[in-house]
Amino acid sequence: MFPDGQTGEYLVTLIATSEFNCIDTTTAKIVVFPEVLIYAPNTFTPDNDEHNQSWGIHIEGIDIFDFDLYIFNRWGELVFETKTMGEGWDGVYKGQLQMMDVYTWMVEAIGSDGRVHKKTGSSVLIK
Repeated sequence: MFPDGQTGEYLVTLIATSEFNCIDTTTAKIVVFPEVLIYAPNTFTPDNDEHNQSWGIHIEGIDIFDFDLYIFNRWGELVFETKTMGEGWDGVYKGQLQMMDVYTWMVEAIGSDGRVHKKTGSSVLIK
């Protein structure tokens, strides 16, 4: 067992005994990478009231330089795209605040483990 939330390199030893009482041992290095965690709010209200003005996701355990976020309207039109972690969408597309509706988002990122992580979801723009 590894300590929960503890990343790093660990040596693991396996000791096996055969039916003839022969013992063999092997050791391997196991690398524990940070878990990829994604939090995406399900609503935002870009109505100039100082609260929830933009929509953005929070993600941990990824390479921040290999990150793509896309937001689509109900017709599949790309209304926002960023490659910058922490940059959020203010609900504006082509200079216009978009209508109250459900918008689909998709994120693609490379985790610390080198694997591609893709996640989709939806969020509601409320006026």
